[in-house]
Amino acid sequence: MLTQRKRRCARCGAQSAKTRCFPANLKKYHQFVWVKSLGLSKVEALRELEVFRERVANKEDIRWCEAHFGADGLPIERKVSSRMGQTKKILKDSSFRFSQVSYQSESDTEEEEEEDTTVHSSYFLTAKPMIDMLFRRCQECGALIDPISVQWRQKASALWVTYSCTGCKKHFRWDSQPKRGRGKSRVYEMNQALPVSAFITGLPIMRLIDQCDLLSIAIPKERSMRDTIRFYACISIDRVYLRWERLARDLSKDVAPEEGIVVALDGQFAHPGWTSNNGKVTVFDCALGLAIAAVSLSTKDEEIGGVSCRIETVGSEKALVELVDDGFSIRSPVTDSNASVDKRIRENPKLKGIESKRDFWHAQKSLRKAWWAVKGMKSYPRFSEWYKSFFNHLFYVNKRFPNREDRPLALEYVRSFIKHCTGQHRWRKVDKW
Repeated sequence: MLTQRKRRCARCGAQSAKTRCFPANLKKYHQFVWVKSLGLSKVEALRELEVFRERVANKEDIRWCEAHFGADGLPIERKVSSRMGQTKKILKDSSFRFSQVSYQSESDTEEEEEEDTTVHSSYFLTAKPMIDMLFRRCQECGALIDPISVQWRQKASALWVTYSCTGCKKHFRWDSQPKRGRGKSRVYEMNQALPVSAFITGLPIMRLIDQCDLLSIAIPKERSMRDTIRFYACISIDRVYLRWERLARDLSKDVAPEEGIVVALDGQFAHPGWTSNNGKVTVFDCALGLAIAAVSLSTKDEEIGGVSCRIETVGSEKALVELVDDGFSIRSPVTDSNASVDKRIRENPKLKGIESKRDFWHAQKSLRKAWWAVKGMKSYPRFSEWYKSFFNHLFYVNKRFPNREDRPLALEYVRSFIKHCTGQHRWRKVDKW
């Protein structure tokens, strides 16, 4: 009569006829429950778990006897005291000596982020050896897959695998990413999302390539990513921007007063200095704080003529003409101290009658420099006390008397501040000051 085969327990070493096989699937919870019952610390448990997984990957038969399982079918946890006793015995018998360096190196390996049972993200970083485990058995019938039939192919950041099953006699294909698009323009999702996300967030393409090369992460080539930005991202961003710009313009027209709106405009360049090749001018509705126009220009444009300082002047004129053609009534544009912008606005017949104004920050910027440029100004503490009060008074006067016809009265208020500070409380009004 045949007797039941006895197998060796990998935990205690005893021979037993009733054993249970270590979970061979990739469910981390089941495998971790087995390893956790050994009474190890979290760091040691993670290390032991990797050892068990490596042994399972090598098709090693790992079994525990029934003595290590309870009535509920779960492994019985070993007492911590017995584990600590064994650890002390090992430390005593070995030449190991406790040091602060070894303690820090062990604690540093512990993951800081806790496990989350809820999956929030759509993509995760996965190493190729972990993917290899998915193609040892057929995903349909569970039969072993002939390693010769497994073919790996890569398309930038995407990976697809084809294999033939000897059990169900079928051919299968597995893709690591879904595809987007229609017909021949279908592309893998991340091959398009990576350059677009870098473009939107302002991350340089070369910096992204260097980082991924260092981590051995597959991404598209530089030329492919720049083509994606040019032919897909820019077109989509323009479409979205024009839609929002139309909504902002309609809102600005609905709440605009009869005398017209006041707009603020300024230029932005690709990089500071006089060597910028690209720039744009943005126009804001001062009452709403919404961008209602934007013009992008390059030094390669015919009207710029290779001179980068013309980008702001030409762009300001173009943006205002575009708003006037769209039916806007502009009362005054507020700009910085750029005489070229004012000149082009005065010479354009469509912008005739529009008076440019200066925002207060640029208006008092030159005056602040002139204040401290006076010889000996910093040596007098009294002038330092007047500095803040004087410019606060300028701001108040500028806000209270914004119109041109009120400028004589505004200048008189400024003179009164200086007269009172110097002890002159009576003076004769003159036309020029």
